[in-house]
Amino acid sequence: MAWVYRMFLGRPPESDAVAARQASRHDTVESLCRYVVNSPECGERSRRVVAAALMNQGEDEVSVSDHDLVRSFKAYRGLGEAGFVTDFLGTRTRVGFVNGLQARSGEVEGLPIPGNFHASVTEWAGTLRAVAEAKDEFVAVELGAGWGPWLTASAAGCRQRGIDRVKLVGVEAAASHVEFLRDHFADNGLDPDAHALLHGAASATDGFVEFPELDDPACDYGATLHVQDPLLHRVVGNGASRVAAYSIPTLLDEYRRVDLIHIDIQGSEGEVVAAARSVLRAKVRRLVIGTHGRAVEQRLLEDLSADGWACETDHPCRYSPYQGGLGLAVDGCQVWRNDTV
Repeated sequence: MAWVYRMFLGRPPESDAVAARQASRHDTVESLCRYVVNSPECGERSRRVVAAALMNQGEDEVSVSDHDLVRSFKAYRGLGEAGFVTDFLGTRTRVGFVNGLQARSGEVEGLPIPGNFHASVTEWAGTLRAVAEAKDEFVAVELGAGWGPWLTASAAGCRQRGIDRVKLVGVEAAASHVEFLRDHFADNGLDPDAHALLHGAASATDGFVEFPELDDPACDYGATLHVQDPLLHRVVGNGASRVAAYSIPTLLDEYRRVDLIHIDIQGSEGEVVAAARSVLRAKVRRLVIGTHGRAVEQRLLEDLSADGWACETDHPCRYSPYQGGLGLAVDGCQVWRNDTV
């Protein structure tokens, strides 16, 4: 058991008696690891690591692991509330937003290592790195926002860092999810009207598009404009509505610098990013992109690396058998850093 202490705390147990007591309390190594990872001491150690890294950015930049980065934020220690799941930053999500989440009503999650109910530690770390690097103000954009988990996570992280000037932009094409988004802001102490929460689709160009109407908003988070990929089995719906289409240059027009753009647009990410390369390079510090196909991933790798972006994470999507064929089973994730901003 001593190696768990050395790995996560950088020290051995206080004594053999302490090691024996912890061993008796935890039936598995995984249980002990989770206990140590969620301890205040582990969080404080990670905060020191991240602080040292941020002070040494530049040519001698220190690499910080995703786990250390996440642990550098203080974990919520309060009580849960019926009807909500509370994440490690204290952000509350209504269980009605996601089908199957009702069984976890009142739960307070631990650190998202290796993940939480909606994302892996990779996505969490990519988002929170943007917060950790921010100075006096923070601007975040979430494309394909759903109920807006990454906007509220960013805001919660900023509160911990003492950043008061926060501007959040959410773009969501499903009207029912826009209602979720506004409710989620209000549930977490954010005024929806003080930010830009837009009913529309992220697109390569401005205009209007037809977007599927959702039969079950709590289940249907896979609606897409991108229908050419035969392995991307997504929501079609029984009808469609005309919604506004927003390009990234239009969305960023009023901002000099954007700390984070989180993109989860079900297969359109390659073309939307490609149409905005010059603006992204000029204004945006970090991209966290959920990917939905190998061709999309390849295009992003080629385009963004050619523009000088540094790839911090490249986790490819995964496929599995689907209705006698093959279908996308797990979204991928790419995290990119722009050192010129």
